[in-house]
Amino acid sequence: MAGEWVTEVQAEPGWEVMAPCPMATPVFRYAPEGVEGGDADGLNQAIMDRVNRSGVAFLSHTRVRGSLALRLSIGNLKTTRVHLARTWEALKEAATREAARLS
Repeated sequence: MAGEWVTEVQAEPGWEVMAPCPMATPVFRYAPEGVEGGDADGLNQAIMDRVNRSGVAFLSHTRVRGSLALRLSIGNLKTTRVHLARTWEALKEAATREAARLS
């Protein structure tokens, strides 16, 4: 399921996969055009915080090549595609709301 989820992230404008995903923890970030460096890091931190507060999913973060990146662990055997779809929708909604705050 992680591979399918990574494919969705790669297909969505503004989102990027930051590291290979050989197991079950995609590493990704929202990096829309015109948002770079510290602004992109702050945006991703805000996205993670919003999703985590929502209770839809719990994300963690790391740094990849100096940039803040989000991590989603898909290791629980009870995780379904429905869970991942809800998480993806929550991430996109959080990204839209938090990016609007930058404008």
